[in-house]
Amino acid sequence: MISNQEPQQIKVVVIGDSSVGKTSILLTYTQDRFPIDYVPTVFENYSNVISVDNTQVQLTLWDTAGQESYERLRMISYQAANAFVIVFSVIDLQSFENIWIKWLPELQKAGKDRLPKIIIGNKCDKLNDSLKFQVFWEKCELENIRFIECSAFQNKNIKNVFEEIVSITIREQMLQTVLRSKRRQETIQKQQKSFCQLL
Repeated sequence: MISNQEPQQIKVVVIGDSSVGKTSILLTYTQDRFPIDYVPTVFENYSNVISVDNTQVQLTLWDTAGQESYERLRMISYQAANAFVIVFSVIDLQSFENIWIKWLPELQKAGKDRLPKIIIGNKCDKLNDSLKFQVFWEKCELENIRFIECSAFQNKNIKNVFEEIVSITIREQMLQTVLRSKRRQETIQKQQKSFCQLL
């Protein structure tokens, strides 16, 4: 049952190399259409109220440019982010390698590496190599990051991508709220104990 409370604000930033399909994924999800022509980063920030895990969420999606020259501008979009979707193309192994040598280090540099994130292997309609998919799964599992294969062209798993990252973010925020509450309680108990000792 969905409550009448204000929707929970969640900002998700989509990052990854250029030409891996970030904008296509976002357009497929938000407008249910696949762009025919490649135009880099034409997606405007999208915001809508959705329901995930019986929670109303004001979801804001941010597209980013993958080129090195846009790093400074990209870092600005990381401000107030709650989660990240890191995209690579399953037919471009270098874009997968760049997750570990470029994108995760960039999140660390921005102080965002502890936020929820998932890795998306786009263009799975163009790859029928189960061994390669196994490599993707194993590497992501080793790094404890959720991996989903998808196809913007076929609209395969696109909705799942965003429902999954929102669900992970909701759980993480609930956990952080519980931990903050516990720390507050511990602080209050310590202060009361100190006060009693003084008396």
